[in-house]
Amino acid sequence: MNITTIHNYLLSILNQEHSFQYFGSRGQTESFDGKVIKVFSRTFLVETKSGILKSFSYSDVILHILIIT
Repeated sequence: MNITTIHNYLLSILNQEHSFQYFGSRGQTESFDGKVIKVFSRTFLVETKSGILKSFSYSDVILHILIIT
């Protein structure tokens, strides 16, 4: 998986509801539903169903720190 592939995938799911699972530091796991609302050259924004904005980098997807289903 490379940056171009991730960028194109994120553009294809823009503004569509998806489930996200984030594997944080010290074994913390967070699951939430939301949608990708903006895609930038190396980062993207997700708005959760509760209205919270979260930003992630493409490397989070490459390293499987963030799983999008």
